[in-house]
Amino acid sequence: MRIFAICFLFLIFTAPQALALEGRSLDHDGHKRLFYVYVPEQAKGQADIPTVLVFHGGGGSAEGMADMVRMEKTADKYGFMVVYPEGIGSKLGKFHTWNAGKCCAKATEENIDDVGFVSKMIDQLVTNDNADPKRVYATGHSNGGMISYRLACELSDKIAAIAPNGGQDQKRETCPLTRPVPVLHIHGKADNCAPYEGGDQCGGCFESLFKSIGLPFKQERRSCEPVEDMTAQWAGFNGCAAQTVQSFQKGDVACNSYTECDGNAEVTLCAVENAGHSWPGQEGVIKPCERRPNGRICSAWQENRGPVNTDISANEFIWQFFAKHKIR
Repeated sequence: MRIFAICFLFLIFTAPQALALEGRSLDHDGHKRLFYVYVPEQAKGQADIPTVLVFHGGGGSAEGMADMVRMEKTADKYGFMVVYPEGIGSKLGKFHTWNAGKCCAKATEENIDDVGFVSKMIDQLVTNDNADPKRVYATGHSNGGMISYRLACELSDKIAAIAPNGGQDQKRETCPLTRPVPVLHIHGKADNCAPYEGGDQCGGCFESLFKSIGLPFKQERRSCEPVEDMTAQWAGFNGCAAQTVQSFQKGDVACNSYTECDGNAEVTLCAVENAGHSWPGQEGVIKPCERRPNGRICSAWQENRGPVNTDISANEFIWQFFAKHKIR
């Protein structure tokens, strides 16, 4: 039944992306690693193209992430390259995850070298696609947000800034930064998968989803840190002043920023009231919701995901943050 559930998960959470992506691969550490690239027409042939890496959540896929967030539309507006990397899959080749340290699944259990893969991918993008090595950014949802933090810590010479959504970093005593890395963290305060207040019941979203539609599926839960503690940790890494100032407010979205940071590497937390484990302003949905918006599977998915905030577009908000920062 577990194998059936994973296959079912793959079928309902993957859907064709709105705009064509170019599939690429590279070999790293004994694995063929996949990623998908989108270059807007106005950026083709240009030198030093800013590049946004968008990491899917645990159990997802690169194409599924593209369909959910549709960052290509924002790229068309501002002229940056979008790259959707894909995590390591289960034995079935599905259920992709990232090794963010404490999470998740096969990627962590087998200590997959995701940092090395991303580093090699960035080098390839710089050489072959004119990516600007001083303006490569990382964002992601859930487990994708978690790997963004790890990349900031371990690839600070290549990652200009990060913008995790709905996924905490792990508690770190130290972080081997070669330069301070600006951070924009977005998090729903009604997130049941990565609780804003932390705790020992993090994860387990798929278990709840499958149980709600009558399928037995056991998923290991783990501990996670309070979101405010994680942003305070990064403020410390970046040498920021101890107090925050409110930097943005609209509807249910309130952002507070640590300022006076080394290298102007601000750390901002945007807490979203009444938002679940979702991407603010997201346009995409799973296939069952496209076919039967009022159906049982769609309703179960929406209930477990929680509400989506539309006061901001995460894509637009994230890009405006990235556009302020580059490696000096």
